[in-house]
Amino acid sequence: MKRIFILFISMLLLSSLLATEASNNSIGPASMFRRDIANITRYPGLISTYTKNLVVEMRCKNEDEDYSLYGLLPVKDMTVGFYLNRVNIAETLALMETRDLFVDLDKNFSLMFGKNIADFDFGFIGTIAFDKYLKEPYNGLDKHDESLSYFGLGLGASNDVLDVGVNFATSGLDWEESYKDSLYKESDKVESSGTAYGIDVRYFMEMGDFTFVPKVGFYGKPRSVDATYTESDTSGTIYPTEKSETTESETQINLDLGMQYHINETSLILAGVRVFGLSSSTYEYKYKTVYEDTTYTDKYKNEYKTTTLPGFFAGFESKLYSWLTVRAGAAQIFEIDYRKIDSNYYRDEDIETTEYNDTFNYYMGLGFHFKNLTLDAYIDEGIFFDSPYIISGETNALSYQISLRYDF
Repeated sequence: MKRIFILFISMLLLSSLLATEASNNSIGPASMFRRDIANITRYPGLISTYTKNLVVEMRCKNEDEDYSLYGLLPVKDMTVGFYLNRVNIAETLALMETRDLFVDLDKNFSLMFGKNIADFDFGFIGTIAFDKYLKEPYNGLDKHDESLSYFGLGLGASNDVLDVGVNFATSGLDWEESYKDSLYKESDKVESSGTAYGIDVRYFMEMGDFTFVPKVGFYGKPRSVDATYTESDTSGTIYPTEKSETTESETQINLDLGMQYHINETSLILAGVRVFGLSSSTYEYKYKTVYEDTTYTDKYKNEYKTTTLPGFFAGFESKLYSWLTVRAGAAQIFEIDYRKIDSNYYRDEDIETTEYNDTFNYYMGLGFHFKNLTLDAYIDEGIFFDSPYIISGETNALSYQISLRYDF
């Protein structure tokens, strides 16, 4: 038990260096094998581990809708926090690709709570978001109404060696538009809904100078879109009524085994292997048109499956100076991609293919420390090939992502 306690303290010391999304992305997938303040949304039980922090995540240059701000504070025997703009609507909602939307979820808000009970730290994250858009009638437009909502819930439990996180989210979109004049009326209505859920479990096992981290994750995303289109006029002309239904379903399971090796108090090596990974998705489309006494239908189903056997991850971080930390990582993944696409109105034959692919990605980043302020940058390695603009004339950004963390 004493060795476990020492291990936990050393991880906390290193977590002051290993923080934010940018630092995670600078190491790559191997970052899943260490604890980090950016883990609190996946493992809410870690909320109590980090207090008196304020973090800004700038995920894409000049894209304010992709920025986030969150903070954690101790309140009596609890940790309380907030998170602004953490929702990725694409995770839960099958959006309409053929229509432009005015609504979005940039205005979402999360509350976070953490509390220690017995030998566990328990955490809770609740997220709510909504948006609505109404357009005034003009030039025959009778109605344009959009309504979007989101609700998310995260629960977690953690102790010195175990992290368990459960997340669930649901969202819905209603879109309606109609035109009319003295002779003609047209109505178009779409309803879209979706959910997302995930379960993550990891365990830290100390064995000599190494810490092994087995991890399992299971995720799902069922989604659907229903659309109805109708026309009519005052002359009695019969127009077709069109209805379509689209359903999507995604499931994923990953089995990983990672390892930590602490070279010293400020340097860490991470390595891991994806023992097995399976991602499966289906896309089903149904279409029906009713015109006079005739019904026209179309239906097809596409299936996609990706099997990972195996994937290799590695990462490194070292605090070279009191003001500078360097990070790097790599990932090589071998996959079998299978797809089956049914024939439909536009294509006469089925398609079934299997492909063997492998990908390699390299990651790097820097962390700059100024007393209580840390700036983490996920670096674009192209800057070292192209050189600064004044020399090469290239306008590539220095970094893909920047995170700011202030500890007070």
